[in-house]
This record gives sequence, C-alpha cells and structure tokens, in this order.
Amino acid sequence: MSDAGDDKLTPKQEAFVQAYLQLGNASQAYREVYACTNMAAATINREASALLANPKITTRLTRLRDQAASKAALSKAWVLERLMRNARIALGEEKVTLTVRPRGKEGEDATTVTVEVTARDANAANKALELLARHLGLFEEDNAQTGKAAGEALGKELSDIEFARWLAFKLTNGAKQAEAEAGGADVLH
Repeated sequence: MSDAGDDKLTPKQEAFVQAYLQLGNASQAYREVYACTNMAAATINREASALLANPKITTRLTRLRDQAASKAALSKAWVLERLMRNARIALGEEKVTLTVRPRGKEGEDATTVTVEVTARDANAANKALELLARHLGLFEEDNAQTGKAAGEALGKELSDIEFARWLAFKLTNGAKQAEAEAGGADVLH
C-alpha cells in the first residue's frame, strides 16, 4: 500500500485536474495553469498528455468523477421520489399530516393540533405527472403518452385515474432502479 504522501498532488497538478474537469480539454487546462506563452502547441499537447498519464492525476480524476456521478444519481432518485409523492398527495391517495397552532383568544394558551389532510389538487397532480412523464420520455413525437395509447399497450383503454396509477407504478420502478444504480443506499429519506 502506498504512503498517503505518495498520492498527494502538487498545487499546480490539482489546479490542472480542476481545470481539466471544467474545460474538458487537457491542452486548454494546461494553458490555464502553467506558464506556456513561449511554448509550441505540440509541446503543450505533449505536456498535457503526460499529465493525464500520471497515475496520481488519473486517480484524482477518477475519484472526482465518481463523486460527481454519485451525487447526480442520488439527486435524480430524490427528485423522482418527491415528484411521485407529490402526485400521490395531489391525487388524494396519500395523507399529509400537518401540525397547526390555532389562534386563541387573548390570554389563552394556544394549543397545537395535528390534522391529517387528504386534498385533491388537479393542477399539482398534473404538473407532477407531467414532469415525471417527461423524465420517462413519454412525450415523444408519436404522442404515446395518452391513456388510450398506454391502455392499448396493456390491452384496454385507461381512464385518467387508471393512467395516473399506471404512470405512478412505472415511475416507482424507475426510482427504484435509479436508487439501485446509486449503490443501493437509502438516499430518499
């Protein structure tokens, strides 16, 4: 096993890694970090290529890319789960528990009350379902996003509520898959 000091990059190497991740071009990153005003383009390309071949730099690039990919997958799964929950709440399929403090008369102590609410909000449900359907690519040019087209795939025509439930089912499976791809961590709570 290598010493922790063996893996440490110089400040210029770290700056090169950061510039390379931002710019996506090794030669441009090299120009950003190193003094190369009198260098030929071929020399810059060669030096940048040599830096990319350095195992310490390769390891650092891999770590940073893995961290970015992990964060992207986790936030994707989180957003999908929240959109699905919002759709279920707006369709009235899931209750929301609220804690409220009603105003008391002067001199009275206000008490806290917990209330379960099941409200239907068609606009919110439609927006959540629209965003989820867009994520799944259901709004393609062939207009296969209609309840009729989805029902045909299942062998029957679906009502709006059946279509919404079908879509929620599909999205739940997509969120589970995204979570599994994120390493199986429970990231949605």
